[in-house]
Amino acid sequence: YNYITDPNTIITLIAFVFAVWVAWSNLNGKVKEIEKRVENIEKLDLDARLTQIQTDLTRIKTVLNDLKKK
Repeated sequence: YNYITDPNTIITLIAFVFAVWVAWSNLNGKVKEIEKRVENIEKLDLDARLTQIQTDLTRIKTVLNDLKKK
């Protein structure tokens, strides 16, 4: 009981809790930033795939039109 109620122990405990809280906040912020980056990367990847599909469809239309003309 004396060790727990010692002011040094209480201050150390408060400092530990504060340090854990700061670390938690920093990690939480970094995780949210990474999630945003991943979302942007996924969006860019999807845009690139849609562009490729559109390009492929344009080529197919061109080939079909050329075949119709013959």
